[in-house]
Amino acid sequence: MLWMQQVLKQLNAGEYSTVSKVQVLNHLSDISFRLGDLYRAVDFTHQLLSLDSSHKQSQLNLPYFVKLLEEERAGNLGNEESETKQETLNSSPQDTLDYKQTLESYESLCHGEGIKLTPQRRKRLFCRLHYGNRTPQLVIAPFKEEDEWDSPHIVRFYDVMSDEEIRKIKEIAKPKMKRCRVFSLTSGSPQASRQRISQSVFLTEEEDPVIGQVNHRIRLITGLSDETAEFLQVADYGIGGYYEPHVDYFLDFDSDPLEFIVMGNRVATFMNYPLAILRKKNGTGGINLRKHVLMFHLLSVGT
Repeated sequence: MLWMQQVLKQLNAGEYSTVSKVQVLNHLSDISFRLGDLYRAVDFTHQLLSLDSSHKQSQLNLPYFVKLLEEERAGNLGNEESETKQETLNSSPQDTLDYKQTLESYESLCHGEGIKLTPQRRKRLFCRLHYGNRTPQLVIAPFKEEDEWDSPHIVRFYDVMSDEEIRKIKEIAKPKMKRCRVFSLTSGSPQASRQRISQSVFLTEEEDPVIGQVNHRIRLITGLSDETAEFLQVADYGIGGYYEPHVDYFLDFDSDPLEFIVMGNRVATFMNYPLAILRKKNGTGGINLRKHVLMFHLLSVGT
């Protein structure tokens, strides 16, 4: 922290360096946040955005830092106060408003209180058989597909995984679960974050044939190659776990911290939501929710 502050001081004094102020401020903002110094995290982020208003990660971080700072002031994060003086702490009203609206929509969806489809829009939703690219396997045994939403187009697939496959994957994953981490542009590596409270593990096809079976099925459904795909991730959010609003693809993909990635950015995510059946003592009732959703990561320009 002290070294980076000295670098910033020398840059402000006009000394030449191959490191830019934006890079230094990005590091300082991230370090301050991880040290719990929200005052400085907000201040450094403001300084960064004054130099580069298009910095995507900082655009996302600023309203989040401000939200945490407001909670800290209200005593929601403890009674300890940061030793740093209050300097330029508030984001613009629009930044804060946008984040609050996003968070409210996110929480409403979690509570089942999201936007409801009108009867006219529901008429545009259909069920069908999914033949993919008409590969022989899907011509013989197509998957059941149902429209969940019209715009953006959300589709659910049925019976992609069997009960036995789900049981086996859970069995393999459970002893290997670890606290989830979020990729940090500053450090270039995953870091534990309060933005995501859950456990997860990545499973390879070498661990059990069932992993290869599921991966092969996903290839058939999506029509995508898995040559540069990540391993099958199993996540458990447990009771009270969550992941704050985010995008799955990497922001600022062309920036220096991500030069080591040679596989390219994420283009799509295939998500499975299998919930175990809950039985009462008398043997009645229960839940058996299965969702298999394909999500493409489209930028605002549709690319």
